[in-house]
Order: sequence, then structure tokens, then C-alpha cells
Amino acid sequence: MLPPPSATPSSTPPPSTVLPTPTPSPTNTCSQTYTVQPGDYCYLIYTSYSLTEAQFRALNPGLDVDCSLSIGQVLCVAASSSSPPPSTPSPSPSPTPTVPPPTTNCKTEYAVREGDYCYLIWTTNSLSDAQFYALNPGLECDALQVGQKVCVAGCTARYTVVAGDYCFAIWTAHSLTEGEFFALNPGLDCGLLEVGMGLCVAGVGVVGGL
Repeated sequence: MLPPPSATPSSTPPPSTVLPTPTPSPTNTCSQTYTVQPGDYCYLIYTSYSLTEAQFRALNPGLDVDCSLSIGQVLCVAASSSSPPPSTPSPSPSPTPTVPPPTTNCKTEYAVREGDYCYLIWTTNSLSDAQFYALNPGLECDALQVGQKVCVAGCTARYTVVAGDYCFAIWTAHSLTEGEFFALNPGLDCGLLEVGMGLCVAGVGVVGGL
């Protein structure tokens, strides 16, 4: 009797396994940054870039509740178009005080003239270089243009009113006299303080200021 025929290996290869394509890791969502300069504070930075406080904090989640900054710190001031910052719920509108708090940091502007340069401007206005840059954060002195407005007197530090605040406590906490405090905040009615209101607590070139 003949032995049964031996099985021959199939010539068809086993189906290959298709590996999934790795997903690329997300890229940085920040498209523009700003480096903190002497005299900077959060309100000044986010309003300069047309941001709300909520948007600014969404772009910089590491900021503490007091928005403490250090010179040289890099902050995000714009998100990439492909990855917008997280949306935040709109706060319910609060009543507008009868006398609005001062909103303009700069009290006196100077229009650059032909031949001007930063050193000439700040010395002419009895400012130090530190005071001048505090009033003009982000200013590029090498790029001054005729007609450009620079600030030579104004507020360099602001304070946000919290629950329980009153004017006397605020000006004493910032080593100001009553006269200096009201010179920095003209038209302020201390009976109309509201939580979240911004007050000037330091200034350059302002009567009663630094």
C-alpha cells in the first residue's frame, strides 16, 4: 500500500497586520508671546492685546490668583487660529457705578517729533529710564516714528478692589497719603467702591504720584 501523500505548505502568505498610523502630538497653541517688562501688571498687558481677564488667564493657566508677575516672564497673548483658547462663560453684567473709575493709565501723552529719541524724551520730562519704560511697556525706542504718541505721565500700578475694601485701607496699604490717592484717582467717590474696580496706586508725573 502506498503511503498517503504528504501535505505541501501553502504558497499563500498569511495576511499582514496593518499597524495604525501614530497620531502626531499636539503643537503649542500659543501663537504670540510677551515678555514682562519693569512696571508691567496683568491688566495693562491683557488690555494692550485686546483680551479680557478671562481670556488672558485661559491662555496663561499657571498664573496665581493675584496675577503676580516677574520681569522676564513669558506670557501668551494670542492663541493659534487652529486651537482657540478655552471659552469661558460670560459673567452676568454688574451695575455701572454712578462715577466710573479711571480707565486710562496715561494722563499725559507726547507726540514724537523729528529728531526725537527716547533718552531725550524722558530727560525732557524729568523721568528716569525705568519710569519711562513703566509708562510705555513694550516700546521699541529704535522704531520711534514722527507723530507716535508716548506716555510721559500716568499710572504705573493698579489695584483691584476686593470685598471689604475701603479707600483708607487701600491708600495706607500702598503707603500713600489721602491727597496722593485722590490725585491718582481724580473724581473717585469712595462711597461707590465696587468689587473688581481698578484703582491707581502708583504713578509717574501725576500730582501726588511717584
